[in-house]
Amino acid sequence: MRLRTDLFSEKQIQLLMGNIEEIYDFQQSFFQLLKLSIDELNPHESHIGKCFLLFVRSRTFKEKKKMI
Repeated sequence: MRLRTDLFSEKQIQLLMGNIEEIYDFQQSFFQLLKLSIDELNPHESHIGKCFLLFVRSRTFKEKKKMI
């Protein structure tokens, strides 16, 4: 239920919030991957950078798969 219908049109809301579930799913999985990458006993030996590389590779793979 919207309290302020005068602020945004339905189209604007859809544009802004259309992929909120996708963003949430990504955030949850990426956060879990980050947590698993941290070495709590030796934080200087954590491999956080790998999370970003894995994300880029998986995103690239998904985009290529969509084009096929």
